[in-house]
Amino acid sequence: MAEQAASLDASGDFPRDNIDRLRQRGFLSLAVPQQYGGAGAGLAELQQAIAAIAWGEPATALIVCMQYLHHLRLAENENWSRAAAPAGFFTMPSSGEA
Repeated sequence: MAEQAASLDASGDFPRDNIDRLRQRGFLSLAVPQQYGGAGAGLAELQQAIAAIAWGEPATALIVCMQYLHHLRLAENENWSRAAAPAGFFTMPSSGEA
C-alpha cells in the first residue's frame, strides 16, 4: 500500500485496490462479532490493525477506522444483519458495489 500512498494523495482517488486487499485478508470484518462471521476483535486488536495499515497508507487506515467504528455501533443493535457480516459490510462510494 505504501507504494501507492503518494499517488492516491495527489489524485484524490479512492483506494479501491487497498480496500480489496484488506477485504480478501479479513481486515474489514475484524470488528464484526464472531456470531455473525467476523473476528470479534477488541479495541486493542483493532488499534493494532489500524496502526499497521496507517504505516503504509494513512488514508486507507482512516477508511478502515470509520468502518470499524460503524461495525462496533451496529454490533450493539439487535437488528444486526447476518447477511452483511460475511461480505465485510462495505459498499464502494458512488458505485454501490458491495
